[in-house]
Amino acid sequence: MAAKNRLPRSLTLKSRADVSRLLKQGKRIHGRLCTLVWEKSESFRYGIFLSGKIGPAHDRNRIKRQIREAIRLCRDDLAMVVAVLPRAESAKSTGGEIRADVNQLLDRVRNER
Repeated sequence: MAAKNRLPRSLTLKSRADVSRLLKQGKRIHGRLCTLVWEKSESFRYGIFLSGKIGPAHDRNRIKRQIREAIRLCRDDLAMVVAVLPRAESAKSTGGEIRADVNQLLDRVRNER
């Protein structure tokens, strides 16, 4: 992957205070495979949070890769803080289904703003 196309690590949510505030106060949109928690911001930042109960580690890593790819492709026009919470069903889904679900949720957020 070319360096200019990467999703920089600087965009991830790192602060426990930021994450807990977003999860308590953010707006939620539910999809078939994921839940999206978001709030408006001046810049784009994201976090992906999975439970250890969702399949083995390689399944959780695959899910996170698919979600990051979906975010990378459509983050340019987003000015918000986003947390993606995959459900257990996403472990049995294909990468295309996960990316489609995240894209659909992000489109719904764009239309809601």
